[in-house]
Amino acid sequence: MVHNAVPALEDLCLVCLESLVSSFSLHTAKQIIKLVPDMVEESGGLKESAPGTERPETDYTFDRQDLLQHTVDQFGGWVMSHIVCYLEDRVFNAVLVGLDRATRIHK
Repeated sequence: MVHNAVPALEDLCLVCLESLVSSFSLHTAKQIIKLVPDMVEESGGLKESAPGTERPETDYTFDRQDLLQHTVDQFGGWVMSHIVCYLEDRVFNAVLVGLDRATRIHK
């Protein structure tokens, strides 16, 4: 009889959380760039360009930073409200791995 190792449900959930954080951060970054216009320099000063026409590597404006901070706060609150206190370290590491994966995909 052959015994195969089966990963624990906790480990599977953490891997899913890594994927969720990676997908969520990539999607959020794209949506914020589309929703908040970029400031374009013209001869007369700064002008807003139409939302969604910017380059993916465009700079963040203060409006983008505020929207991103609000989104991160909401997502972080949602995640923290769904975990037990003794798993906070493992969840924190899973979130970091997910963000690292998103950064590598974006590059």
